[in-house]
Amino acid sequence: MSGFDPQRIGVALRLIRVQREMEGREVAERAGITPSMLSAYEGGRQLPSLVTLSKILTALSSDLKTLHEALRIGKSSPSGEVATRKLVEGLVRIGLVDRDFLEGLLKQVD
Repeated sequence: MSGFDPQRIGVALRLIRVQREMEGREVAERAGITPSMLSAYEGGRQLPSLVTLSKILTALSSDLKTLHEALRIGKSSPSGEVATRKLVEGLVRIGLVDRDFLEGLLKQVD
């Protein structure tokens, strides 16, 4: 998956997971990877292979279309912006990320 930004993919995966209210361990188990690998992917420290990405999306009951939308979230519509704000608030509230860090990454998607 060369040419893809690991941080953007990671943020998108985490946004989908949090939106679905799933724990990382649950997603990792369903995808057949370790929780530390999922953390590395979500944290943008590693880029999953296409096979692994597919397994993660399946574990999230998701697909490439949803991933694409998560990569673009907030870019094209007011409802997307509202969804982005809700997800940011949720991620910050549960302590997964720092607000400034997440908002900076979301700006990169635009």
